[in-house]
Amino acid sequence: MKQKRANLVTLQAYLKAHNIEAFLIPRADVHQGEYVPARDERLAWVSGFTGSAGMACVTDNKAAIFVDGRYTLQADFESPDFERLDLSHEVIAKWVGKETLSYDPWLFTPSQIDALSKYGVQLQPLSLNPIDAIWTDQPDAPKDPAQLHDSLFAGKSTAEKIEEVSNTLKRDGIDATIISLPDSLNWLLNIRGNDVPYTPFAMGFAVLWAKDKCLDLFMDGVKLSPQVLSSLTGVRHHFEKMHFEDYLIDLSSQASKILVDPQTAPVKVKMILGQGQTQIVEKPDPILLLKACKNTVEVQGAHAAHLRDGVALTKFIHWLDCTAAYSSVTEIEAAEKLDSYRRVGKHFKDLSFATISGTADHGAIMHYRVSQETNKVLEKDNLYLVDSGGQYLDGTTDVTRTVIIGTPSSEHIKLYTTVLKGHIFLATARFPKGTNGHQLDALARIPLWQQGIDYAHGTGHGVGSYLSVHEGPQRIAKFGSNVPLSPGMILSNEPGYYRAGAFGIRIENLVVVIDDTRPGDEQPMYAFENLTVAPYDRRLIDPHMLSPDEIQWINFYHKHVFDKLCTHLDDETTDWLRLATLPLSV
Repeated sequence: MKQKRANLVTLQAYLKAHNIEAFLIPRADVHQGEYVPARDERLAWVSGFTGSAGMACVTDNKAAIFVDGRYTLQADFESPDFERLDLSHEVIAKWVGKETLSYDPWLFTPSQIDALSKYGVQLQPLSLNPIDAIWTDQPDAPKDPAQLHDSLFAGKSTAEKIEEVSNTLKRDGIDATIISLPDSLNWLLNIRGNDVPYTPFAMGFAVLWAKDKCLDLFMDGVKLSPQVLSSLTGVRHHFEKMHFEDYLIDLSSQASKILVDPQTAPVKVKMILGQGQTQIVEKPDPILLLKACKNTVEVQGAHAAHLRDGVALTKFIHWLDCTAAYSSVTEIEAAEKLDSYRRVGKHFKDLSFATISGTADHGAIMHYRVSQETNKVLEKDNLYLVDSGGQYLDGTTDVTRTVIIGTPSSEHIKLYTTVLKGHIFLATARFPKGTNGHQLDALARIPLWQQGIDYAHGTGHGVGSYLSVHEGPQRIAKFGSNVPLSPGMILSNEPGYYRAGAFGIRIENLVVVIDDTRPGDEQPMYAFENLTVAPYDRRLIDPHMLSPDEIQWINFYHKHVFDKLCTHLDDETTDWLRLATLPLSV
């Protein structure tokens, strides 16, 4: 904490010396990803906040951190020198007031800056990031080599994908598109890397030209082996970000129509292109939707990865059930045990995010990250929430289970069953073609609303295929994406309930959108198919709160779990799973 306070003081002195009235610090890098390389952890460096979403604003005499509902408790704990406020453009604008707000144009998108401008904020882009100027031991940029992602897992070749994107651009009369998102670039080129934690990205920029289906790639040459380079047919390789800036300056003199996604590209790209004759077309990255709709090979891979993941999670829950109620198990020990089961799975490469392992009141911190300072023994007769996932060559997983350590209270059972009802409401939805996640979000919340409660996070996020565990453009949330859900899209289904200072409940499966049109339907209909294979905690389910259809759904799911997993488990774990998945009855 003392070092973070010293970093803040150093930054404030720099701002004062350089006449910078206010400086906005995002949790972002030039590619706008959820996870960033160590050298881009500027928000954590100055504030101590380690969450995956947030911003800070600093003047020479005050500082504030802006976070959403997932991170309020975490920000209070990690950033005590910062005033904690809601993460919204309106709140940021109000806090800044009449002061000029400076920012690094490589770290913000045009949409973010436009939103702040609408609230009357006076904005000033900087040529040098103040934190980079004072962070004396800032880590180097990552240089790990990229790897080829076999079409055995990708399902399509790079040439096929470039053809698809080029055809989309031609159809819209666009000459080229800027590719700034690492998941778009890695998907397109069928490569993966190790540039950020938990997500297999090789970072870089690219420009894809529709007419000749050729791509200009800007990536540090040390990342690209001769084998990788030889596989990238139709790719002209350039080096490093400075070359990209020079390239954009040259490009700005051409009378071309260039697509720039205002939601994902850096402001700096638009600033440079806007200086010349180039016509900027602001539209969504055309790769996003193609990537989100998984092909048959990717869906099959997701099922296979989730089966292995379910084996690991079930072994862990069995171990926990046999251990934690009778001897001391800490949050870190539990997370490490789960990780050890997962890591032996076929095609496993890494975790898909840091395991959330929270007992009792820690479970109420939605994105709690256990540390040596916060680590504690799993509390008897209370809930334990574990949210975890793996990166496998054939799929990315994310699953949350809440279990009781010991004996549950009636309140635990009532609230768990309420959350489970919401989970089932969404899992069993049938919806017409053209429906988006915003329209479905309320289904998971209705049982909670009937109890006068809610949760302060989205209900579902998109998931990649050995890519980002949080993937757009699809999502299910109160303020969700307007992109219609389509077959092949993978999303989470994760309603929850969090009682500060007491416990948290979240139940999460991943699902894939499938065609569910039946005889007599007057329009195409879609539904969700479960990918996750892991039991719920029967001890926390009150069947009297469930309808006959809900009981039938749970029993069917538990039979599916047992049938899928039993041949992959030892006899002791199989016997435990048989009891854990016994049919419910009233």
